[in-house]
Amino acid sequence: AGGSFNGEPVSSSSQSAMLAVFFGASSLLVLLYVYFLPFFDLGLNKLMAGTYALFWWTSLCALTSRVIGTSADQSPSVLFAVGGLFGLSTIVSLVESRASTIRKMSFDLLCKEGRRPYLVELNLRLRHFKMDEAQRVHFEDTAEDEYRR
Repeated sequence: AGGSFNGEPVSSSSQSAMLAVFFGASSLLVLLYVYFLPFFDLGLNKLMAGTYALFWWTSLCALTSRVIGTSADQSPSVLFAVGGLFGLSTIVSLVESRASTIRKMSFDLLCKEGRRPYLVELNLRLRHFKMDEAQRVHFEDTAEDEYRR
């Protein structure tokens, strides 16, 4: 009964399954954080997405190490060190790009469509965060009535 919490070592197949679960979960978390931007502070969104990206990268390197299977080969370590920095900067860029795309969306169109309340909220949050009154978005035409329904 390997893999129990009574001091016995975890079996190789259990380790591989656990790494696959970590990889899948971290992949999902990175995608969700980049897509939804759940925090009001964009810097916190970057931090959390970057943290989960490193978690994803670590699980990918661990899976690569399991496939290679030799302790003499240091390529997973090099892959982790070099690729981790590249992956972190890529995820931060993706968060910034997603925020920029949402910020540029037509506010009136988002309100009139009525199918995207989360995007309306994200658009408002990204436009209004740390802006003065002259830069804030104002409703035009009947958009406020459409939004309030």
